Amino acid sequence: VVAHVIRAAAGQEFSSQPHRHATRFQLVYILKGWIEFEYEGQGRVRLEAGSCVYQPPSIRHRELGHSEDIEMLEIVMPVAGGGAMVVTRADKAKDCKHRPVKIIGCGEHVHSKSPTYAADMLATPIGPASRKAFSMAGLKPSDVHMAQIYDCYTITVMLSLEDAGFCAKGEGMRFLREHDFTFKGNFPMNTHGGQLSFGQSGSAGGMSQVIEAIHQIQGRAGQRQLARHDLAYVSGTGGVMSEQGALILQGA
Repeated sequence: VVAHVIRAAAGQEFSSQPHRHATRFQLVYILKGWIEFEYEGQGRVRLEAGSCVYQPPSIRHRELGHSEDIEMLEIVMPVAGGGAMVVTRADKAKDCKHRPVKIIGCGEHVHSKSPTYAADMLATPIGPASRKAFSMAGLKPSDVHMAQIYDCYTITVMLSLEDAGFCAKGEGMRFLREHDFTFKGNFPMNTHGGQLSFGQSGSAGGMSQVIEAIHQIQGRAGQRQLARHDLAYVSGTGGVMSEQGALILQGA
């Protein structure tokens, strides 16, 4: 089971547009304060400290408001799974059935044994890892056509966007509000739904981002296929945010 605590940003007001979560299991437990949702077919629902609800799969809903001290525990469904890909020489890749995908940039960084020893919890290893990957590829963040970001928690995505250079430090919330992350949007991200959508399958979880980037570049993503899909940024996280890696992938 993957769980994380969500807290409101001080001084920030927020309401969401109607949306669905592509999950088979989602549990929300209110630790502090209150939050109010509107669920399709059910109307307004106010949850206060101690409330625990199971959100029906794919129910359409939106947030109407919350208290400044809101804290809630969001739990993602437990899953089991695996992933694999084939890496070979360029000459052999030309004979493959699908479009070859090249690794043109990579980076990895470990900043501590665990977050307990981190000098700054908001300075993640994805920063140095991404700078190395983009430098190797000779590209900048604005050049890529998609971002497949390891999303064990919602905060991981925002910190990765900031530290990888897609937006300035401290501007993650603004960036999230100003962009459309769907496959039809102006910043396609985790176009397969991500682990927050279908669950985190342990050590194999991060492989889903790599595989989605490959499928998009190869034009094999079906109904969620991007119109521009030649360059992808992929991030991976391990050691509970103490070690992270980045890839820049390009279609051959």
